[in-house]
Amino acid sequence: MMLPTHGVYSATKAAVEQLTGVFAKEVAARGFTVNYFSPEPTNTDLFLEGKVVQYFNPYN
Repeated sequence: MMLPTHGVYSATKAAVEQLTGVFAKEVAARGFTVNYFSPEPTNTDLFLEGKVVQYFNPYN
């Protein structure tokens, strides 16, 4: 999701996805596979502080 005020979350999620792919290629020759779990954000007070709750509608 590309929502305003979620830049840090989006950037770190993208970084983890890219690092996982690169690491998987690095260790594949040794017979290893790499998996990762990417959870969605948790609605805590800290995460929601200063953010406007809005819903993305791709049809608007």
